Amino acid sequence: MMKHWLWYKTNGELGGELIYPCGFPDDFDPNDADSKDPQVIAFRKNFVDLPDFHGFVSYACPCGPEAVYCDCPRQRHLRSYVSGGELAPKPTYEMVLDGVVIPFSLGFGVHSKNTVATVDRTPGQVSSLYLRETADTPESIPDGVPFRIRCPNPNATMLEQDPTEVVFEKGRTPAVDVVAPPGAGLIEALGVSPVSYRYGHPQGLRIRAWRSR
Repeated sequence: MMKHWLWYKTNGELGGELIYPCGFPDDFDPNDADSKDPQVIAFRKNFVDLPDFHGFVSYACPCGPEAVYCDCPRQRHLRSYVSGGELAPKPTYEMVLDGVVIPFSLGFGVHSKNTVATVDRTPGQVSSLYLRETADTPESIPDGVPFRIRCPNPNATMLEQDPTEVVFEKGRTPAVDVVAPPGAGLIEALGVSPVSYRYGHPQGLRIRAWRSR
């Protein structure tokens, strides 16, 4: 197991991860303002004066120290918030395009380093996209919570209005029309994110215009 630390804001939003190879020692505590540990002093110097900074929170991931720099802190950062000084899971949701659930991805953009689902559509084809809670969400997304759907390419014409805001109601949002790129072989990215950090994490997909499906 490896121990990680993240810093968070006064509203419970996680601000980022503290990076340390092979995990932090058990006695490392950046919340200790009186610590003489030079690493603690260095981290506190970097973070405590940031706007809305509130404190640090730790957790242990299942990776061994041989992983050196695992992706667990980033995943936990995106999927969690802080409540009562402890990490709590955010609600989870999924994208449904033309009735098919898009595989989950934290990636975003056409050239994302993460694996982002790519779906094929004929050039200019109109698809229907909506969001819904996953069956195993740790808590429901309240009615009235807004999410934004947008395309990072300002010249793209995938959405009638970009960004488009949709609102959850009884576990899902209304459907939005998404238009595939106009030329064969063109690829455009589409991103989804909650307006408030509290109710989910960003997701993405790519739509590729293809002559046949």
